[in-house]
Amino acid sequence: MRGARGTVGGAPGHNVTRRSKARNAPETLRREARSMTLPTLDGFSVGITADRRWEEQAELLRRRGATVLHGPTIKTYALGPED
Repeated sequence: MRGARGTVGGAPGHNVTRRSKARNAPETLRREARSMTLPTLDGFSVGITADRRWEEQAELLRRRGATVLHGPTIKTYALGPED
């Protein structure tokens, strides 16, 4: 629903304007990729509270030198077959 002055939807007094369809600035489209050196995580302990797929995240952090502790806050159980 179009409101006054080119705004879209929203309650009175809370107008939402349309976003521009402008493209990214040329400096964000450069073909040459700059490599970035990430600092190591040596000496850091990182706690992962996820239950599902936490091993992948832990492995990535260990590769960077972190000590990883796993303590899921919510346990995920598989449901039985859907009928």
